[in-house]
Amino acid sequence: MPLSKGLVWITGASSGIGWATSLHLARNGFEVAASARNVEALKALNKRDNNIHPYPLDVADPIEREKVYSQIREDLGPVDILINNAGYGIRGTVEDVPAHMLRDIFDVNVFAAIELTRLVLPEMRERREGRIIMVSSVLGRFTTPLGGVYSATKHALEAFSDALRMEMIPWDVKVVLVEPGPIRTNFGKVAKKQSDAILHNEKSPYASQYQQLLSKPAYKPHELWGKASVAEVIRKAVELKNPKARYPVHSLAILLPILQAHLPTAISDRIFGSHYGFKPESNT
Repeated sequence: MPLSKGLVWITGASSGIGWATSLHLARNGFEVAASARNVEALKALNKRDNNIHPYPLDVADPIEREKVYSQIREDLGPVDILINNAGYGIRGTVEDVPAHMLRDIFDVNVFAAIELTRLVLPEMRERREGRIIMVSSVLGRFTTPLGGVYSATKHALEAFSDALRMEMIPWDVKVVLVEPGPIRTNFGKVAKKQSDAILHNEKSPYASQYQQLLSKPAYKPHELWGKASVAEVIRKAVELKNPKARYPVHSLAILLPILQAHLPTAISDRIFGSHYGFKPESNT
């Protein structure tokens, strides 16, 4: 059934897509429980619209997750829509990214989303309605060099969501993946900052590729879509009676997975590898 209005719980609400989506939904009649670690940003969001209620949360903390959910449930009632938006990126080769960074990003991007979903599902099943919106990425279906770790988290989220969508059919709980492409946020800057020690390691065998990554932006400003485009797609995914399983947001989010699926692997590897400086060594 359509959930034209209801209580939304969204993570990663302090900036970017989460901030824009919180405001967009609140202004369209939804009550929004907004979570993030940045308390001051959540307070500022609340000042923009009193339909937004701040609930500070580190999604990687299991005790905090349960505590915040219980508080939302007590204050505002049942959660109708969960939007798993919290996440971040890192850059670096599979060889160079340390194990602790790998575990940390999976904790936030994957395991937190699963555990938050597990918190809200029992009541959604009991009421036989609800929405789980997973904010994934085009990189959950398409992988490039230096982004394998981040892509792996989004690939995992896509697989869990596909399974969950089928498992929820008897209870009419809809599970939707939203897959942004290049969007105008601070995501890229934060990813590079998170990866600073990796990208500036001059002793790495991949130092020249890192320097190429750092020397130029991944996309030109006009190629980036605004955050509002993602917020509007999420609103549609929430309100439609029968939402699609996936919503790519950006022309590249549609095109790149198709190209990779239909090009021979050797050609695809050459094209996308060379773009990031991974070219065959000359024999001369």
